[in-house]
Amino acid sequence: MNCQRIRDLLPLYADDDLGDPHLEAVSEHLESCEECLCRLAVDRELAVGLAELRAPATAATIAPAVRRRVLAEVERERRWGPLRRRVESLGNATVWLAVSAVTVLLLVALAITWRPMMERAGLAGTPVEMPAFGAPIDLMELPPSTGSSWWMSPDGRWLAYVALKEAGDDEPYPRQLLARNLETGATETLLQNAPGEMRVSWFPDSRRLAIVIGAGGGQDGALLMEALGESAGRTLAVPEGDVQGFGEVAVSPDGGRVAFTVYHDAGPAPVPRVGIEVYEFDGPSRRQVVEPDFFIGHLAWTPDGSQIVYFKGKGGTPPDDGESYLANADGSGEPQLVIARARLAAWSP
Repeated sequence: MNCQRIRDLLPLYADDDLGDPHLEAVSEHLESCEECLCRLAVDRELAVGLAELRAPATAATIAPAVRRRVLAEVERERRWGPLRRRVESLGNATVWLAVSAVTVLLLVALAITWRPMMERAGLAGTPVEMPAFGAPIDLMELPPSTGSSWWMSPDGRWLAYVALKEAGDDEPYPRQLLARNLETGATETLLQNAPGEMRVSWFPDSRRLAIVIGAGGGQDGALLMEALGESAGRTLAVPEGDVQGFGEVAVSPDGGRVAFTVYHDAGPAPVPRVGIEVYEFDGPSRRQVVEPDFFIGHLAWTPDGSQIVYFKGKGGTPPDDGESYLANADGSGEPQLVIARARLAAWSP
């Protein structure tokens, strides 16, 4: 017999209640097993204690109800203890098998019901093979002054970002817009005096950038185009008339046009009215495609470059309540509602 089986029989052995054929086997095992022999000593001490508990002198000092419960528990352990310990030894395997069976049943049920549910929801279709992504790679360490002001080029080779520069106390804008080549590590300076309010959008060729800088603080707003490897950029638009400045910029998929928001003076209103204009390089020409109104922004081009999607809020800080609209890039027609009470975060390819 093994130790587990012997220990199941030790309580009976300690009480001299173990009969043949197990008595001889337990005795032989105890002669060679020190651990089971120690366990027997504990069982014998327990047997002596129980005998004293059953003695009349001791019983007289114990409430009858308590004595009955104790003796009943002792008898229950005597009868069922060995079986309980055997079940406990098999407990982990039993629980594992039960959990495995339930898991298999759930997976089968899910496999049976998943596709009909998807079909009813209109989401079933040809399975899409997901790309296999490798481990993340540190491209470069951005300076703390960058914050969220960085923009990756479409080809993934260049990263434009804002960084503080070494300057004297008399320089009002000790910031610069840089572009780092992630393959070679070469860095180019795009703007020497970069303002705090600035938006950037790369052209599809990954060589040019459209830049909107906000007006105020001694800085004139402007829509610029900067190119890698060129020392001088190009000014596409500056504030004129009731225009206070520019806000956002988005380059068309073919790189031939730039959409940007224009801030107009709204008189006594605490915020300006915002219109959307398009600058076209093949011309060149500049035209308004969305009339000025409050809380317009989040520009994005449709993949074919024929329309611009934007969000128009209804107030609040921030103006989360609003709708998404589509406007024709040539300025024709009226903007069309796309999604009510929602921003359009991105346009699929």
